[in-house]
Amino acid sequence: MLRRKQILPEGRLRYFLSSLAALRRQASWLKLVGASRALRVAAELNPRVYERWQPHYISRDFDLAERGRIVDAHYRFITRELPERLRVRLLKGHDVRLATLPLGGGEMAYLHARAPESESCGELGLFLLNGDKEAIASCAITFAGDEGLLVGAMRGPWAYMGRGPVAAFTRASGGLRPRDLLFAVVRALARHYGFSRLRGVGAAAHPLDRRAGVTATSYDRFWRRHGGVAGMRGCYELPLASTPCERSDREAFRHEVCEVTLRAFARPSGALA
Repeated sequence: MLRRKQILPEGRLRYFLSSLAALRRQASWLKLVGASRALRVAAELNPRVYERWQPHYISRDFDLAERGRIVDAHYRFITRELPERLRVRLLKGHDVRLATLPLGGGEMAYLHARAPESESCGELGLFLLNGDKEAIASCAITFAGDEGLLVGAMRGPWAYMGRGPVAAFTRASGGLRPRDLLFAVVRALARHYGFSRLRGVGAAAHPLDRRAGVTATSYDRFWRRHGGVAGMRGCYELPLASTPCERSDREAFRHEVCEVTLRAFARPSGALA
């Protein structure tokens, strides 16, 4: 007869202490949610907001109080700045097409917003899709108030897709790489809404690991290529302005994509905040 393996006394003590610490963290987080009207409203539409206390979130270096300020600032921001229909659809987890992008050779691409692939990386996911509706670039962003606009994920296509879809998009867009175009959109959002800081999490502090494609090459090198400088709390400080493209047609396309996206985020004229 099989017997259940007994937990050693010291093992039971460690389990009890870790469970007690988790309960305290959860209670502290629920108190933060309860004290914020923006968070309460968000949690009613997306109950996973109640789970943001669990490790890790955006950066392993953010403590619980920082998480509270960041998440509260994000939902205050989208309540104040986003059109109601867009805000509610995103909070409910719906997929929203922000822009349709005609490319060269009759190809098409699409920019969508929805929940990020991993909510430990942030509150809002942006996805660049090719004509076959495959995600060739995606990111997770959080409008974090004084902490800046945070980029907790910035990834290319899944490994099984190979390099073909990225190469096809790059050719059809006049030489723009998918992640570079998506990051240009993020920068445009930061400038449009008056953020003074744009920050991207580094590989060492990222909540995910190599199995999710998080490496120094895929993150730290990308941030440095875009002018990033290693800063506090595991994040890179990034310039708000994009480096101009060498080719005028490429620059015009990038500018057009950013402008179309900003229009999708615009509140109707006369709408009350």
